[in-house]
Amino acid sequence: MKPINNLSDWWGNVDEHWNDLVNIIGMYRDVRPDEFKRIEEMKDNRDEALWSIFQRAWSDAPDKPYIHEIPSWYVLCDLCSEGWVFDYKEI
Repeated sequence: MKPINNLSDWWGNVDEHWNDLVNIIGMYRDVRPDEFKRIEEMKDNRDEALWSIFQRAWSDAPDKPYIHEIPSWYVLCDLCSEGWVFDYKEI
């Protein structure tokens, strides 16, 4: 994972780890199958509301040691903690 220094880095990490991130959303959010299309569109349209989806999955996950074994869990954590990038639109 690239360090997140700006909005471009944030979205680059989303793109690079997308399949794992969608898996995590499915594990910890009650998402209907048709909603995954909307979530995919959020990614494609660079909609910052995707950050909120990540935040909710992160906060709904159990605080257990095994959680860190989920592929790209650490990426999700970094994406959640680096939401400040949306305050600085310059890329």
